[in-house]
Amino acid sequence: MEGTALSGMLEKAKGFVWEGCRSIMEDGPLTPERFLISPCPVSTALAVLALMTSPVKYAAGIRNGLQYLETDRNPDGGWGRTPRSPSDEKSTQICETAITCGQTGLNPEAIQTAASNISATWMQDVPRLVLNWPADSPLIKIVECFILSETASNIFGDIAFEHLPAVLALLPPAGRPLITALSCIREAARKKKSRALNSMVKKLVSCQFPNGAWGEDVMITSISLLCLYLVGRHPAALAKGTKWLAGVQYQSGAWPSFNRLTNWDVGLTAFVTRNDLDENPRLIDECFQFLSARANQDGSFGTLFPYTFPDLDDTAAAFLGLSALPGSSEQNRDLLSRTSQLLLNSQNLDGSWGTFPEVTGIPPDCTCHHPIHIKSVDVTIHVMQSLLKSGTDIKSLHLQKALWWLAYQQKWDGSWKSTWYIGSTYATAQALELLAERSIWPNARLKARNWLVAAQKENGSWPIGSSGECGLALTALLKNSEDPTSPAIRKGLAYMCSLQQPDGSFAPAYGSLYASGLYYEDPITECLAVIRAIKAYQIAASLPNR
Repeated sequence: MEGTALSGMLEKAKGFVWEGCRSIMEDGPLTPERFLISPCPVSTALAVLALMTSPVKYAAGIRNGLQYLETDRNPDGGWGRTPRSPSDEKSTQICETAITCGQTGLNPEAIQTAASNISATWMQDVPRLVLNWPADSPLIKIVECFILSETASNIFGDIAFEHLPAVLALLPPAGRPLITALSCIREAARKKKSRALNSMVKKLVSCQFPNGAWGEDVMITSISLLCLYLVGRHPAALAKGTKWLAGVQYQSGAWPSFNRLTNWDVGLTAFVTRNDLDENPRLIDECFQFLSARANQDGSFGTLFPYTFPDLDDTAAAFLGLSALPGSSEQNRDLLSRTSQLLLNSQNLDGSWGTFPEVTGIPPDCTCHHPIHIKSVDVTIHVMQSLLKSGTDIKSLHLQKALWWLAYQQKWDGSWKSTWYIGSTYATAQALELLAERSIWPNARLKARNWLVAAQKENGSWPIGSSGECGLALTALLKNSEDPTSPAIRKGLAYMCSLQQPDGSFAPAYGSLYASGLYYEDPITECLAVIRAIKAYQIAASLPNR
């Protein structure tokens, strides 16, 4: 591909990212949908059902949500997990339930149907892909007993509902309200008005944040509200939650799975485009002020501020951005020190990092501590990158332990397993880039390089087909000294460029895995991966970068 064409593509991509970054920092209800997390038909259906608990007050939101579902319906009459994806049974049943209730009104049977299908969707993907539980783990069967009524009598008989808190302790804090709500809905469906049910419903309400949401998560908030409506208690919590839900509805009428990745997007934008931001000094200052004001008291970050659970992946992204931005104030040095120490203290004994720490207090006045849930190659690499960019020595004990853990995670074929993305391309590419930047472990890099080249499709894409996946793979190969004229690089660039849209963004492929078993797209993250790939190619091919 000609250098001038690549430069034009790069400028359009940067323009999209900068416009999107400024828009999401304003954090208003009119942020254009093209900059936000992709809409989700399943979350939209659940949110519509939740708003039906106050059908008169939220009539417009319900109507717009139902109109979106009709617009997104596939030619076969069904729905998939993402817009226009192939229809599947569970997603279709949830969406059909919302449309039916739009005509007949909300009823207990509809709530139970929606909860049953969400339980099945969660069990299908989350324990194996996200929680890393083996397929034959007894923990999977135990959780099934609480949230899937059709399996409860077939496995251990009737596990006492009183034991649910012990099961919840196995899950990260962000996921506990979902399993609590699903379990309570199942228990209420069995007509069991027990002291344990009352206790767990109170526990669910205690997890609601002051803004009315459960962790800025549309799906979990919707299920929790349906649970409260079904058991007929806590009207104030119900009213507060429906108000929040109505406030985060997209202009198209849809809802995403969860509400925004603001700290992640702003942090990575500052890190990836820092050298280009000199032409935009106002945006530099806006990014710095934004991130500096959105840390929790212990230096951690969530996806949004203030009411989301701390997430070490978002913390690493925000830390990367803050480390890249100028700022010599005492306040900035203190925040960087707190965040760096938090990440170091959060390392597991085996050298890895997980995603969700346990939390004492309510964000932002909270403190993270062990155990750290959902151990991840993706997160470990991101934390290592952020620590390295902030000045931590690669020879430090923390990073040496992390490197050895990564080495142990590499599979015999040269790949690494991703946690928060579909497939292995994401983790493998990021691991190869990390090792290549430090010029270490040539044998591991060779195996990873060969796996990436072999995984590329004939059209130049990688298995998921997203621009971000392609950008990560190309960046890793180029930083590992792949010939920029090689077929893998040329085909990858051509494919990646073919996905760019007129506004500078890239056609979605929904390659990110959400913790409740659905898929999503973050357009700014995808665009940033492409920007990094183009810059890596320009350096490797000795092309001008403008």
